[in-house]
Amino acid sequence: MRHLIFIIAAAFLVWAAGADPAGAPEGSHSAPPAAAATPHLQPAFPNPSPAALAAAKELVSLQMPEGHYAEGMIAVLPTFVGPRLRASGLSAERQRAVLAALADEARKIDETWMRDATARLYAETFCEADLTAFVAFFRSDFGKRWSDKQIDLFRASSALGYEWGRVVLAPRIMPRLAELLAKEPKQANP
Repeated sequence: MRHLIFIIAAAFLVWAAGADPAGAPEGSHSAPPAAAATPHLQPAFPNPSPAALAAAKELVSLQMPEGHYAEGMIAVLPTFVGPRLRASGLSAERQRAVLAALADEARKIDETWMRDATARLYAETFCEADLTAFVAFFRSDFGKRWSDKQIDLFRASSALGYEWGRVVLAPRIMPRLAELLAKEPKQANP
């Protein structure tokens, strides 16, 4: 699940920045190798079989039914866009309207690229037998209930991650960053 959250968050940030993932041409939905998208993860199966890819695609469709990626983005909009909106000086009513407009835009996004990239990541990470077991799990009643809770879990974990970054990481990282930058030689801006 952590990889899925990372992928969704990365896709959201790319989308929010207005860039196309992996520099793909407009309208292209060819997913890059998952390892390229997540360089910290070394693929256990860099050349997955067609059967493993098929199982991974089925897993993605069960784990994140159509519309879940958009709903995942919408779930974290208040966490990631909210601070900027509050700082904008807009009234609370206008902030809600902007969030609603962003949510409407997110619902228009074609999820094909994300689904293909996630399936590729799963197929490169897990063997075919594991993927088949995951598919069986997500077909079960318990797996369906788990899948139904993904958006709520994503929203809650995103909020926790944001708060952890603000309260725990920032007080340690930002002073260290200032310290390290102070030691760097200054360069003239070209």
